[in-house]
Amino acid sequence: MTDALEHAGDALSLESELPSSLMTVNLGPSHPAMHGTVRLTVKLDGESIVEAIPEIGFLHRGFSKSSENSTWHQVLPYTDRLNYVSPVLNNTGYIMGVEKLAGVKPTERAEYLRVLAGEISRICDHLTCVGAIGLELGAFTVFLYAIEARELLWDRIAELCGARVTVSWTRIGGVATDLPPGWIEKLRDCLPRVIELTNEIDVLLTRNRIFVDRTRNVGVISAEETCAKRIPTRFTIAWTSKCRSARAATPTIATCCASPRFASRTASSSSASRSFRPARSSSTTGDMHCRPRRKSSRRSKA
Repeated sequence: MTDALEHAGDALSLESELPSSLMTVNLGPSHPAMHGTVRLTVKLDGESIVEAIPEIGFLHRGFSKSSENSTWHQVLPYTDRLNYVSPVLNNTGYIMGVEKLAGVKPTERAEYLRVLAGEISRICDHLTCVGAIGLELGAFTVFLYAIEARELLWDRIAELCGARVTVSWTRIGGVATDLPPGWIEKLRDCLPRVIELTNEIDVLLTRNRIFVDRTRNVGVISAEETCAKRIPTRFTIAWTSKCRSARAATPTIATCCASPRFASRTASSSSASRSFRPARSSSTTGDMHCRPRRKSSRRSKA
């Protein structure tokens, strides 16, 4: 009775003694904070998310079923839609799987071109992710810087592939087109601006108190929890170790542009004589490979 009288005038103490429970909230599939048609059932303890259950059924686009009724090359445009920010990586991953099944070896130049376009696409992925995170935390300037840098790189992708988003550029055994004239110079000219913009993003976010408090220790998965839930499969472990061992030998943008063989071929090639087109080989498997398109004998005689 005495304790009740002492706390009678203290509103905060009375509120702290009230029973509380977790609140269940549905986010999505059409929610301003959700990227795409994703639904999350979250349990909140105040402003802290205690549990989140994703519903991925809204993202199912029938990709596997559609591929069953398509040829190997007809599946390629579907891979563009899986991640429209870096479709070249999806194209390459699918084509490499088909090449492995068919026993097809792509040309060396085509491999360099794949890595070059893939690295540009990977950078665009990071710029989109970091820029979107900054936008949702109120850093609108960061978003503008990231999108400007991405646009500079997407312009190079459009010049190379003929499209910005749905490129469908790779082919079984190679790629669809060769480098257009002057493309390497345009890439080298835009990279300093891209680096300048990423440095500005680093200054605005890396030591920003709001950004650090909102992102640090969020979504961390310990090694014990990872093993207990069997998150890494044997495939991912093998792939990770393979990537680490081959990282030193993997060509990058710098090595692709600086390779003497690559540079000499680029200087001596033209869009008419070096445009790669898919051509069906004479083998019984019907493999597609990449070969330079040459002028026909009829045209040369004419």
